[in-house]
Amino acid sequence: MTNKEYMRIYVFNRNHRLHPNMGYGNDGRREAKLGERNPMWKGDKAGLQAIHTWIIQYKPKPDLCEECHQQPPRDCANISGKYLRDVNDYRWLCRRCHMKSDGRMKNLTHNHPLIS
Repeated sequence: MTNKEYMRIYVFNRNHRLHPNMGYGNDGRREAKLGERNPMWKGDKAGLQAIHTWIIQYKPKPDLCEECHQQPPRDCANISGKYLRDVNDYRWLCRRCHMKSDGRMKNLTHNHPLIS
């Protein structure tokens, strides 16, 4: 058995010990458990952080903000306020446009003594 053939059968784990190569990722086992096929999938009942992470993964990020088209986008903002697992219910905004759309910019300037 050559060294290459041996390494296909065995790989090193974190503790630098040899163990059998189970071939994860090579035969489609990982892909078989992605998304709704995963037994831990919660769908729309997932938490806010999980939904935001999913949206950031599946909604392509444009070069500029979808509202002002001037600044690069920083936030993936929800449109409807329902936080569904729907990429069309989110848009990529710069921080200023995101704060304006949420009403936080108005509160910031209204309550700040030097700005108002």
